[in-house]
Amino acid sequence: MPELSSTRTATTNVLPGWFPGDDFRAAIRRSGRKPSSVAVMEHPEPDTRTLERRLGEYVRAVAVAVGVPAESVTVEISDTATAYLGLPRRWPDRPGQDIMLVWSERRGWSLAVETDPAEDPVVIARQGGGDLVPAPRAVAQFVTDTAAGRRPGQERLRPAATTRRVLAERLSPYVHHPR
Repeated sequence: MPELSSTRTATTNVLPGWFPGDDFRAAIRRSGRKPSSVAVMEHPEPDTRTLERRLGEYVRAVAVAVGVPAESVTVEISDTATAYLGLPRRWPDRPGQDIMLVWSERRGWSLAVETDPAEDPVVIARQGGGDLVPAPRAVAQFVTDTAAGRRPGQERLRPAATTRRVLAERLSPYVHHPR
C-alpha cells in the first residue's frame, strides 16, 4: 500500500474514532490496525475553499496587472468557477455602460459590456489560445489590445479544465509567489 497522506479520508465506520480534520496516520496508530486493513479513498477534486483561495489569488494577480482595485474583484465557486473584474473604463460603442473582464472555468477570459442584471453581458472579445490560466501580464495585454481595436484570438471557445483538480494545480503557483 502506498504511504498514507493527509489528503486521504477514512469513514468513521471503517476507522472508529476518526473524524474529518484528524491526523489520519495518528488515528490508524490509535486504532491498533495495520494501514493495509484500513480502506481509504482519494478525493478526486479539491475542496471548494482550496479552489476559491487559489482562484482568488490568481485573479488578484490579474487585477494588479490590469490596474483594477481589489474592491472591484469578485470570485465565485458554484457549479462553475467564475471571476469578475470591473474595469475603470467605458467601451466607445456603449459610452453609458461599464466594461468588465470576466473569467469562467469553461471559457477563460472575456471582455464584456455590463448590461442590466436581467440581460446577458455583451461580449466584446474572448482571449484566444488554449490556456484557461494565462499569465496575468498576458491577460493585461489582451485587455490593452482589445481596447486599442486589436482582437487577438477572439470568439475561440475552449474546453473546461479536465477536472477541478487540474485547475487547482494550475492555479497553485499564484498562492505562493509574489504577484
